[in-house]
Amino acid sequence: MKVKQIISTSKLLQEAGFKVASIEIKRGFTELMSMNAYYIFKNVFRTRKYGSNLFKTKRNKGYLDKDRKGFATLFIVTEKMRKPRK
Repeated sequence: MKVKQIISTSKLLQEAGFKVASIEIKRGFTELMSMNAYYIFKNVFRTRKYGSNLFKTKRNKGYLDKDRKGFATLFIVTEKMRKPRK
């Protein structure tokens, strides 16, 4: 995701009354391959059993590893700001 898009997303959240606590971009190739495999098995073979354990450990590693950056999923942690009382 481009930096300008991330900045405009955080500005949009601030205008809606949210404070952006953190922004992370996680996941990558394994997540995208897993989703493709899921939809191929679901639509072509009419089953949802596609060997999800094959991708499961690598997908989880992409989420849980703090030092690892990705390019597929944007995680935004926000806090709702209180409006001042009148």
